[in-house]
Amino acid sequence: MPESLVRLLEKELKAQGATMSMSGIRIQPNGRITIDNPKIYSTDLQSEIANADRISLKVNRALLLFGRAQITELNVINGSLIIPALLSKSGVPEPQVDQIDLRAKNQREGWVIHQSKFQFGNARAIISGIIDPTDLTLEEVPEQPLPLSQRLITFHNKALEIKDLLSQIEGLEARIRFDASRQGPKSATAVITAIGGKWQNKATADEVLVEIQASLGGDASLSAHVGSINAPQNTFAKDLKLSAAWPQIPTTENLQPSHVHLTIGSGGQESNFASNLYFNFHPLDPENWRTNGYFQIADSSWKVNSVANPKNKTASVDLMGSPTQGLVELVINLAKQVAPKMGKLPLERMARVIDPPDLHISAEFEGALKPKSVDATLEANRLTSLDAPFDRVIAQANLRGNQVEVPNLWLRSGKQSGRLSVLLDLETMHRRLLIDGLFNPNTVNGWIPDPWWTELWSNFRFPEEGFYCLMDSSQIIKRPETLRLTGYGTCKELDIRGHPMEEIETHMFILQRYIDLYNLALTRKEGSIKGDGQFSIGQDPRDGIYKMTALWLDAESTIDLSIGPDLIYEVRENVEEILEPYGYSVPPKVDARSASVMHKNRFTYDVDLQIDTDEAFNYYDYPLDSLSATVSVGNDRADIPAVKARLAGGIVDANATVRNENIALSVTLSDARFGDTLKASAEYFRASDPESSAHGITAEELSAYGGTTSLHFTGKGVVGDSLSYDGEGTYQISGANLTDLPLLGGISRALDSAGIPIATLKFNGAEGEFAVQKRYVEFPELILVGPIAQIKSSGKYDLGEDELDFKAQLQPFRSIPLVQVPLRLLDVFTGIFEVRLTGPISDPKKSVFREAPKREEGVSTENENVSG
Repeated sequence: MPESLVRLLEKELKAQGATMSMSGIRIQPNGRITIDNPKIYSTDLQSEIANADRISLKVNRALLLFGRAQITELNVINGSLIIPALLSKSGVPEPQVDQIDLRAKNQREGWVIHQSKFQFGNARAIISGIIDPTDLTLEEVPEQPLPLSQRLITFHNKALEIKDLLSQIEGLEARIRFDASRQGPKSATAVITAIGGKWQNKATADEVLVEIQASLGGDASLSAHVGSINAPQNTFAKDLKLSAAWPQIPTTENLQPSHVHLTIGSGGQESNFASNLYFNFHPLDPENWRTNGYFQIADSSWKVNSVANPKNKTASVDLMGSPTQGLVELVINLAKQVAPKMGKLPLERMARVIDPPDLHISAEFEGALKPKSVDATLEANRLTSLDAPFDRVIAQANLRGNQVEVPNLWLRSGKQSGRLSVLLDLETMHRRLLIDGLFNPNTVNGWIPDPWWTELWSNFRFPEEGFYCLMDSSQIIKRPETLRLTGYGTCKELDIRGHPMEEIETHMFILQRYIDLYNLALTRKEGSIKGDGQFSIGQDPRDGIYKMTALWLDAESTIDLSIGPDLIYEVRENVEEILEPYGYSVPPKVDARSASVMHKNRFTYDVDLQIDTDEAFNYYDYPLDSLSATVSVGNDRADIPAVKARLAGGIVDANATVRNENIALSVTLSDARFGDTLKASAEYFRASDPESSAHGITAEELSAYGGTTSLHFTGKGVVGDSLSYDGEGTYQISGANLTDLPLLGGISRALDSAGIPIATLKFNGAEGEFAVQKRYVEFPELILVGPIAQIKSSGKYDLGEDELDFKAQLQPFRSIPLVQVPLRLLDVFTGIFEVRLTGPISDPKKSVFREAPKREEGVSTENENVSG
């Protein structure tokens, strides 16, 4: 070996603070130099820094003659780069890069690397091919370069960082081939494989293969395949493939590829829920990327298109797909895992998909990927939401800032169909809902799970198509006290609390547990109700059930009021008490105004009624031909200031006041048909007293009495107890056939049975006063008038025992004003005949007495008694 070459090498090493030792050196005639066990030692670092088993090189002998050294062949066997003890983690020198094997020749095309291998930690690299050294971009040497020791420290520190990163990868191997001859095209190919790897002990990857190709001055490409990736929470992906291409070799200043393709065979969390994922990325300009892709989640297929700016973090996304029940179940399970509190919600009932719908979502994101706008459309056939079944759904929705709007949501469930609109402010959580269509409130019971809602609408049975409603509702979510609803509704052929209705129509205003129905019109077969009604709902502390706590009515009714206790069963007892006096076959017209409020578990109520009818009407079983009455009713009270009715062709004027069970009344009957009045009275007694003697008298018999009558009575008693009254009154009867009347006609029959010549007297009139004392009716002076005579009587009738006790005097000729008979003479006849009636009114006992002339003392007196 030329001495100058050795001196040059020693001088260069010494200048760098290093020395070299070897076990031997051989020089062959062909210019090959072989160095055995070469070692390089750094005096600054006081450590060996490189070694090899052998280095063999060949120099160009011709150039050596001119003082130039050119290596034409280089071989390194088992070389190593040693990290000094002061830099190594173990504190002793150890190989940083070892198992270096190199076989290379410097030929005309460039350096031909037949084999180059080295081991760096757990990573292995194999390099081959041809390289033109002039193509290698080397760092410019500064005017005052760092000493070798400093450069070694920098190198080893960086190498240690890289080794730590590569230590997470198992079985890493890189195969690199260069095709870069001096004259031909220049390219490089790298194939990197790994058995597996992990990142921060959180994610792992297996079966990694990466292939890189690049051409100097031309394009570059990358393809990668990963068998599987496993992440925290049992998240995984399998069979990942990535490919990318660049129009020129990327640099740190420009890494943007011309396109990127990514496919994922499957992925999920604990189980596969995503599969067949494919994404294609294309740059539109240096900052914006276009993406299109396809993927399947559960059994639901999706397509996505987007344009994004990674630098500014802005994007627009277009997503289309068909959600399936499998996707819904998957989302529910993920939601429960991410937010365990959601497990308390009825997520499984939120949505159930029978026929997969078509969903299209378009979204724009501002900086930091903050949503700017979202638009969505949905078309679905059969699905359920919170147990509400739908066979057709069309929806449009959008998001603008904090405003979520569903301007069109069309729903169909059987014969029910309609349109909804929703507006939600995400900042204030204020929600507004518009409804226009045919719906059954019971269909959406699951949407409003409050007991008051379900208990309210359980009282209604709607037709299959529901009822038509036009509503506007607003509320702050989770603040039910802010509910406000206005609207209009109408329905035909429905059932309310067991009673069929032909039609109902109303406007409404609703707050939380308060409902105002105004302009209400309810039609039944027999009539209708028109007016306003309001009621409130509250929770009964005794059983926790929501019930009506107050009711206000202002209505006009011609329906059968007997259904009232069922329609308003919360105040059933009060309604039954109010309606108790009334009976009819044709419902009357009733104007009602009422207020009922729950107080201490008892309703207090105040009801004003105006009752009008031209049809037959019963008041406490007393039959009237017509009625017009003003009634005011409250708890344990009733005021009836004015009653006007028709009875037997006459007019009844009455008023009454009721406190608790006590009643004070005043009744006047004018110009009524006497016989028909008796018939009506008999009906009353038959209805109120099963043992009354009125049961033995027919209506025809009573009507046959004819005539007219007037009556006035004022008294007090107990409601419903005909034997409790105290009072007094007057009566007048004219033109009636009184002869056959059990009470009045009994006198005539008594005279007839006595054989009195004037027994054929007929009486057609009566008048007088009477007093009622509980069960007794007293007649202090009852006068019967006939064509030629009159009867003056007095007595009483026991209503409880059906017992008469009457005495009457016949006064002949008192009814003949043209016959000028002296009254003193008439009084003689008056004293002769006296009649007494006792016993039941239907069959009284009759006694007639004749007064005998006075006799002298000692002479017998004769008193004749004729009884019948």
